[in-house]
Amino acid sequence: MDIQNSKSILARLMAQEDLTVVHDRVATASFDTKARVLTLPIWTDMNGDLYDLLCGHEVGHALYTPDQGWHDAIVTDGDIRNVNHVLKGYLNVLEDARIEKKIKSRYPGLRSNFYRAYQALHEKDFFGVRGKPIAELMLIDRINLHFKLGSFIAVPFSEAEKSVVRRVENLETWDEVEALARELMAKAQRELENRQEQIKKKLRLRIGAGEMADDADSGGDDTNFDDYDEVEIEYEFDDSVRERLSQVEQELLDQESVASETDRAFRDNEDTLLDHSSRPYEYVTVPTIKAAPFIVGYRRIMEQLVFNDDQEVFRAETYATFRKKNDRVVDYLVKEFELKRNAQQLMRAKVSKSGEIDVKKVFSYQYNEDLFRRVTSVPNGKNHGLIMLFDMSGSMSTQMGAVIEQMLVLVEFCRKVNIPFEVYGFSNNSLTGMEQYHRELEIRQPVVVGEVHVSDHCFTLRQYFTDKMRPAEYKKQLTNLTLLARIWHKRAGRWSGRGNGDSISMQCPDSEDLNGTPLNQSLLVTLDIYRSFVERTKAEVVNIAVLTDGDTDGYMQYGQKYKDWSGTEKVTVRNIRETDKVNVVLTHKESRKSVKLQGNDRRATNGLVKLIREVTGANVVCFDIVSGQGRRVISNKMFKHSRSLTPQEYRQTEDLARKFRKDRVLVLENLGYNEYYLIPGGRDLDIDDDEIEVESGADKKKIFKAFAEMQDNKKTSRILLNRFVKMVA
Repeated sequence: MDIQNSKSILARLMAQEDLTVVHDRVATASFDTKARVLTLPIWTDMNGDLYDLLCGHEVGHALYTPDQGWHDAIVTDGDIRNVNHVLKGYLNVLEDARIEKKIKSRYPGLRSNFYRAYQALHEKDFFGVRGKPIAELMLIDRINLHFKLGSFIAVPFSEAEKSVVRRVENLETWDEVEALARELMAKAQRELENRQEQIKKKLRLRIGAGEMADDADSGGDDTNFDDYDEVEIEYEFDDSVRERLSQVEQELLDQESVASETDRAFRDNEDTLLDHSSRPYEYVTVPTIKAAPFIVGYRRIMEQLVFNDDQEVFRAETYATFRKKNDRVVDYLVKEFELKRNAQQLMRAKVSKSGEIDVKKVFSYQYNEDLFRRVTSVPNGKNHGLIMLFDMSGSMSTQMGAVIEQMLVLVEFCRKVNIPFEVYGFSNNSLTGMEQYHRELEIRQPVVVGEVHVSDHCFTLRQYFTDKMRPAEYKKQLTNLTLLARIWHKRAGRWSGRGNGDSISMQCPDSEDLNGTPLNQSLLVTLDIYRSFVERTKAEVVNIAVLTDGDTDGYMQYGQKYKDWSGTEKVTVRNIRETDKVNVVLTHKESRKSVKLQGNDRRATNGLVKLIREVTGANVVCFDIVSGQGRRVISNKMFKHSRSLTPQEYRQTEDLARKFRKDRVLVLENLGYNEYYLIPGGRDLDIDDDEIEVESGADKKKIFKAFAEMQDNKKTSRILLNRFVKMVA
């Protein structure tokens, strides 16, 4: 895939336009001059030179071959079913000579690549000339060999034919190519008919006049054909008669067409290189989908967060408790963040001479040569930003309270260190989702053939926080969410059977009802959110944090054509095919960056994340909340299964499981994200509020150790904040 990506980029650079480059199980390279699509084959032995030959050749067509001219030349009576294949072969030969001359002139570095690639093809007898006398081939075939293999074989031409070769060398326009192709084809047809007639006459003379008469009344040897105005002779040759002809004469006599044999042989032999065992390719375009129709703004959410009177009495108390639990730790981490950021800046500091005398050093002039004042330049750190997406699926219910609390702590941290942020919950709650769908129906994403489509009508991104909120709005929303977190804690305790002794009502606002996991839909819309966020905040490094506890709903879908029962062509949305059977390539519509999905990425999430990273340059991090810390959990995340592991995979997951149980957090690689964290869910996700505990009469050393352990526990329980601080410091 690396060479495919690099050669795709090379093709676009040579064409100086944003061509669509696809690889497929096709026998030959081709270029659709109208749709501007370059198709390259998947061959078993595709080296760099052969790639460069195919790319250079087809880019030559892209730059110099007119679409309509080619179509009009080979199609008879405007019917695409009536293609003049003989003329097409002549046009292939002459147009190849013209565009290869032009592309090598434009990019001289391709000459050596073309030389080595054609040499390799000649060694494989791609043109089908091994053992054949070159001089006896038709002129069009010798022209083809001369311009493609002239460096390896001597192609003979008569003096008259050399003038034709010079005309081919001087071809500049498509009209000239078409005119010469028609001329050579007509001439070849006349020459074939003349040679066939000469062979027949020669054979008639060999047979003898007496053998040509059907009966004695025809005159026998005395028959004089000059006495007849018209003589019609039928030639019927049995094997005994054909034996009197040479092999070349027999082939000429049977030849019905003047088609280019070398061009046909090349096309036929291309199929021998085709990698029939390779998986087919499916290309899907990922547009930057407008996010506005899918977003429920924070003001609308504040209107929806309506609590009953029994819950409202707990608002002030709940907010005060949150502050007490988190303010000191957030302040501590803010200080740690500032120290780390300053340390990073000082590491990049440069000290230079100012050119001015430092008067404080003048006294030491007798033994100190450096009397100049020095200046230390400390570069500013890059501006960071945070976009957070958290899961609002039903399986999050037992830890939604802890998730909200972690999110609020992160928001508090961002506000204190002045990092711009936006926080969204992704949901397909049918109540709020359909409300948004009907309100934005006319401007939601249309279905386009080949483009990814957000087909979940209930999907919404619920914007809970943004740095644009006014102080009063922020405080009200903060109290709303602390109260909501308390309700979720109460519900989780009831569901677990343990309870938590809280007397608050468990009723949630309808808007906060949990449902599925539309993670892919959220990531698709995030492309536009990122664009708007950077334009607004001027952030240089954007961190996109995803907090979830499972895989996305269903498969990614895209627009496809189909015909209904009446044969009418329509457009619908269908799933991307299974990645373990088909090579699926996602291509961003605007930037043309591409990512090939891995075989175990059946729902395309990891590939989509990788594409977002390629397009935006953002740090994309996932915090995956899991119910266990054993080997099976890890193998399901890494290998998408926990059975039939290889011995190496088994040992790897065992080692990681031990580390996970020890550290309470585990970082996995090769899942598309910059960092993929596994964090334990349930009570392990709750924020600790333990106070310092020391024995009576403990000395200062023990007190300090207990304080350090307490602070470490507090930081560990705030996993999102702790990891984010390390990323942005």
